[in-house]
Amino acid sequence: FPVTIYFKTMVLPKEAHKEKINAILSSTPEEHKEWLKQKLSFSNEPSLHDRLSELIETVKESIEPLLGDINSFIKKVKDTRNYLTHYDQSGKKKAIEGLELFWLIQSLSFLIQALLLAELGFSNEKIKDFISSNSMFNLVRDSLKDEITE
Repeated sequence: FPVTIYFKTMVLPKEAHKEKINAILSSTPEEHKEWLKQKLSFSNEPSLHDRLSELIETVKESIEPLLGDINSFIKKVKDTRNYLTHYDQSGKKKAIEGLELFWLIQSLSFLIQALLLAELGFSNEKIKDFISSNSMFNLVRDSLKDEITE
């Protein structure tokens, strides 16, 4: 049977987070409490960076050739997602586009495939074999090498 992979859905245990919010709110002026409470309501969710790091770590051996520097990869995904979601012009310079965006999307597609195979119970070795035999995997990997050497 496949092994189910569980990912963190909270940064802190629920009770610890509640205590933290209460401590913050107790020292907040009354006129700002409701606004701050609303802003803090999702503060216990892992950041996109943390979520991507955890996903990548699960299948890192299988897709490492597509990622290059993992922190740089995550930053590109995060910056591009933030710009395309919020259209804040200050984020436009950080977002990638064109061919680089295409290769990033392909890499993310292989990440998802690797995670699905892991969820089905395949070993990292078998996942690496499956994915690396895909011709698109090799194109993406080679495009990353070209990007690094330019």
